[in-house]
Amino acid sequence: MASTRRGWIGSLIGAGLIGAAGGVRGEDAVELLQDRHWEQGFKLHDPEPGQHVVIGHLPPAAPDPVWGLSQWSSAFPLTDDHVIDVPGGYGAANSARSVVAKPEEGYLYLKVNAHREYGGRARRHGEPWPHLLAEQRLAPSPGLDQLRSIPFRLQARLAKCEKFETSEYTPSLHAAQYQLFITAQNLNQSSPGYGDYYWFGIQIFDDREEIPRPMTHVDTGTGKLIYAPGGDAYASESTHSGDWVSFEGDLLPEMLGGLQRAWERDLLADSQDLSDYRIGGMNIGWEVPGIFDVAVELRDFDLRAVHG
Repeated sequence: MASTRRGWIGSLIGAGLIGAAGGVRGEDAVELLQDRHWEQGFKLHDPEPGQHVVIGHLPPAAPDPVWGLSQWSSAFPLTDDHVIDVPGGYGAANSARSVVAKPEEGYLYLKVNAHREYGGRARRHGEPWPHLLAEQRLAPSPGLDQLRSIPFRLQARLAKCEKFETSEYTPSLHAAQYQLFITAQNLNQSSPGYGDYYWFGIQIFDDREEIPRPMTHVDTGTGKLIYAPGGDAYASESTHSGDWVSFEGDLLPEMLGGLQRAWERDLLADSQDLSDYRIGGMNIGWEVPGIFDVAVELRDFDLRAVHG
């Protein structure tokens, strides 16, 4: 996979779309991430699943952050009361979760202690699980039919993964996953399918597999399709090593493949017109259905849309 990515990057350099240092030239691209170094902070969201009720800000003086921190189904959500001192940045922590951002380094640390969340017992079938997700509405961009590529990159390192097995443990119910999800969404207000979307995923860590296999299923929370290529689609190493791992590539081909999968399942059925669909929003971080104490460090996160 590494040679494929080098070939793709080389072709963009040859076409003049990116410089040798890897930056997409401004006149050809839209920078999708707003405040990609987390300089403006976060809105802290209430743990009610699917809701975005703001219960605080991080840092507390942050005026109007574009980033939100979703804490769905957490018994111990972060609030203004949990702020901690971080040299060169800001953060918050309690007994069940923590977040640290260092804007000058483009660095983000997310940690979940699900052993604390579950009180030491295994989650039962049908019960919700804690989330810790950095999310935002991405900058407006042209329709998918007008894009030439969606270059992205990030570096991630598994900082901690401690598993607590009980007699009820089963991998199908009890896992820890750190993923990036982006919505491909119908944003044509004249379309009968306006607002509908599917989740396109990039699997950064899954405790059950060093290289996660591709997945296609309907999300139980939103009723929307989730499609994620295998863990080797954008990285040639596994984050299980504990080393920094680079993820990079062009998301457009697989994102279009996900749309096709949705249509084949009679999802997004109100429109199969590619021009109706655009990149909508994103989230990145933890979903922890199992009893794990886990943390990932993130840096050099970039996401763009090249048109023409």
